[in-house]
Amino acid sequence: MSVEIIAEVGGSHGGSMEVAVCSIDAAAEQGADVVKFQCHPDGGGRPTFSDGQLETLKMRCDDKGVEFLVTPFTLDAVGRLDPLVKRWKIASGHTADRSLLHAVALTDKPVLLSTGMASEAEIAIGLECLVRDVDVTLMECVSLYPTPPKYTRVRPDSMWPDWGLSDHSRRIATSVLAVRQGASAIEVHVMSKYPVHPLVESLVHPDWEVSFDLDGTQGFMQFEDLVDEIRFTEQMREPPAKDDLLPMLTEVRAKYWRAT
Repeated sequence: MSVEIIAEVGGSHGGSMEVAVCSIDAAAEQGADVVKFQCHPDGGGRPTFSDGQLETLKMRCDDKGVEFLVTPFTLDAVGRLDPLVKRWKIASGHTADRSLLHAVALTDKPVLLSTGMASEAEIAIGLECLVRDVDVTLMECVSLYPTPPKYTRVRPDSMWPDWGLSDHSRRIATSVLAVRQGASAIEVHVMSKYPVHPLVESLVHPDWEVSFDLDGTQGFMQFEDLVDEIRFTEQMREPPAKDDLLPMLTEVRAKYWRAT
């Protein structure tokens, strides 16, 4: 089964529908399977979209052949988003938020559960709230923006069977290592162009510090390069036996093999 690649637009759109749509288009073209947004409460100081705008973004994802995924931050958001999404991504600030987890569990949809700022005990609470009702993918994460190498983790400590990586290191090697170890999903932040939303234009949004470049304007690592490396690495997860390679080595052995 292919590793699922999730392009997290997050707040990098800055409230601009134009940037959000461009991000969907670019992420889909470069190989994303899923494009993710966030649904914050109005007036919370973070850029967000109306119901109509969310529906437009969902239709754009459908047109481009990628899944539309949104993280809800409130109970109200769960109700608003339920008709639009086929599963949920829970942010790590809500890993043990019983009320929110119970609300998403009642929708009977799978959940990607982030662990970024949670303790092992809090992760256990989140899993307990969900596993009786829905399938859960446990997303290893460290909520440092960006995550230094010595604090970077690529898989959960628990033996949870379905797990992935939500990475903030902005390094291709991190995702490659997670895929090599068996991750079923990789999520990274992406950015199309610098946002101009009046609420955030004077701030340094943490998403911008960890995003992969979608259009070559940011001068940092390219999302399409990450996708290429993940697709290459996933083919290495079940290497052939050494002797099974011999038929492909016939020509080179004829030229160079010596056994004296």
